[in-house]
Order: sequence, then structure tokens, then C-alpha cells
Amino acid sequence: MLPVFLDFIRKEVTVKEETTDKTPHYETGYPDEPASYLVYTLLHMEDGDLEVYSNPEEQTITLRADNKSLLKQIGGHFDKAMLEGRFQEYFGRYE
Repeated sequence: MLPVFLDFIRKEVTVKEETTDKTPHYETGYPDEPASYLVYTLLHMEDGDLEVYSNPEEQTITLRADNKSLLKQIGGHFDKAMLEGRFQEYFGRYE
């Protein structure tokens, strides 16, 4: 879902620069092999920065921005797209 959501954001706003960082997440008892990766993506835009956090262990995607109207705009447009039936094939799975 994260790549799909990031593509949606890129179509909603103009991204000037983007960086992604992956941090290994280890399960207790398996210190040599990460169970998954926590993903942090920073999108630099004209109206401010948008931070996107993905945690596969909790199956969450979290947004953070100083520009609250930007969050409201993206969230509202994503809600509308879901009401139209878009992205249904991604529910029930988390990648």
C-alpha cells in the first residue's frame, strides 16, 4: 500500500525532492535477520515538507506535516478516491 499511497501523493502535489530511509526491525529472538523494515519518506514541496512513516509490524502508514492544510487536502482527496472504490485491491494486504 505504501508505494500506491506515495504515488497518490505525488499526483496531488508537486514534490521537489524525496528521500527514503529504511530501518531494520528485528523480532525478539531473531537478532540476525530483520523481520521487516520501518520506512520513512520525506517529501519536500513548495508548501512545506510531508513525512510519511510506514510500520509493517503495526500495519500503519502515518503522515506528519507542519502545514496542516496540506494534510487535510491529501487526506480528503484520498478519502474521496476510496469512496469511489479506488484502491480496494490493496485492502487486506500490507506490503
